[in-house]
Formats: sequence, C-alpha cells, structure tokens
Amino acid sequence: MRSAVDIILSSFLSRLQAEKQERLLHFLPDNERESIKTLLPLAQTPPIESNGYEKMLEKVHWSWFLPTLKSYSLPEQSQFLAVLDESAARALASEIPCKMAKIDISVMGRSYLRQVLLDSLLGPHDRLIPIAYLPPSPLNKILNLTKTQLITLIDFIAMHDLSVEIRQIVETKILKKIYSYLSEKQRRFLKLTAAKHEVSPPPKIGLDRWDGNEDSLRHLLHKKGLSRLGMALSGQDPSLAWYVCHLLDIGRGSALFKLCEREKNGSSVDTAVRQVEELLEHDL
Repeated sequence: MRSAVDIILSSFLSRLQAEKQERLLHFLPDNERESIKTLLPLAQTPPIESNGYEKMLEKVHWSWFLPTLKSYSLPEQSQFLAVLDESAARALASEIPCKMAKIDISVMGRSYLRQVLLDSLLGPHDRLIPIAYLPPSPLNKILNLTKTQLITLIDFIAMHDLSVEIRQIVETKILKKIYSYLSEKQRRFLKLTAAKHEVSPPPKIGLDRWDGNEDSLRHLLHKKGLSRLGMALSGQDPSLAWYVCHLLDIGRGSALFKLCEREKNGSSVDTAVRQVEELLEHDL
C-alpha cells in the first residue's frame, strides 16, 4: 500500500508544470523520487484549499466530545454546544447534563470553539490524513455509512464467526433458539457464509458457555463483529481506522482502536478485508 504522505505529495505535484515537478523531485532521494513518479498523474486530485477537517465535527459521534466538555464550566459548555449541530448538542446536553441555550457567537468565536473541539480529537501531534487524501482502498466506502449502518455491518460480519461455530451444535433446541434471535436478513446471510470455509478460522464465539439469553447472544456476536472489522482495518492506513472508530460511540470506537492495533496474520487480514468489502456491496 502506498504511503499516504506520498499520495498527498503526488497530489500537490500533479498541479504543477512538468518542469517544476522535476525541480522539486530532485531534492528527494532516488528511491522516494521514483516512488512518487509512479503515482503521477493522479486520476483525481482533491481541492488544494481544503484540509478536509471542516465537516469532521459533524461526522464524529457526539460521545467523543464528552471528556472535553466535562472539563469546562456549565456556561462554557453551553457555548460549545452552540457551535455543534443540533442533534449532537441535544445528546450532549442530556448526557452532561447541561441546558441548551440560544447564544450569539461571533464568527471568530465559533471558529475558535470548534477548533478547540477538533484539537481535543486530534491531540497535540496531528498525524491524521484528510479523508480526501486517503490511500485508495475498498474499505474507504465505510466512511459513507452512518453510525447505525456501521453497527449493522458489524453485526452482519459476525455471521462468519457464527457459521463456523454453529456447525458443531447438534442440539436442535439450541439451534432453533439462535435462529429465532436473528433477523430474516441475518439468517439469509448466515446461510451464504455457511457455504464458505476459512483456512484459518478465528477463536470461537463461546456458544458452549452461552446462557441462552437473546441480549447476551447479540453481545457475543457484536464483539466478534468488532474483532473482524478491527482485523480488516489493521492492514489499512491508520487514518482510515481513526475515522471509522470515530463514527462509532466512544465505547465501541475505543474498543475498535485496540483491535486495529493488534498484530494480525496476513491471510486472516486479507479474508476480513474481503468480507467487509462484500458486505459494503450487500443490501443490509
């Protein structure tokens, strides 16, 4: 996979005349210069004036702002809420709790407050690649999903784990109970996954210790779905993983972060990427 830094540099150079490109490339080591040249010209280049962060606060799940807002006084919290979109502001106001108020904030004040929230997400050493500059990947399509759609994808990808373990269940009563807790679409997808066999199946869900409760089954499956998504993202650019994690609430997103950072077997990562890619094209 190409370095995101190379792609951004390539995007910048592609806007210049060939003579200027060569002059600038001359300052790079030979191996880096050749690597950049293989990327030119780009099929599509993002607008150079955009840093890609303008709409980030609207894409990030509101729960990620809670730790920052709780460090401020109630009047200050109200000001922060005033610069967020209404749905996020209402959710935060209910959680803190804090009263929402109609506050007139100057353009500069609004910009400052939003930047404080953005800095709280990115940290002191911003290494995040803007979405428009992410290296090409079939998993970039995840960023087009809403939080609800992403959670649905996580639950569906867990059907791969369930299909492996369900083959070993012989008691009809247990099988019927499991199927009754799945949606019609999940049952159909489970049937499709059952026809496929993974070379290196992941650790078991733990149905032998399942208490028969619907909520606990859903929890087990969701946990396995997060694990598979983390495996798929572990081989992607770290910035993509960051964006996906922040589409989710802070609890799920933090768990996914840790799963993305674990060392994975190469073939298992490729399998997980393919499974997520298939789901992105599937009618969930």
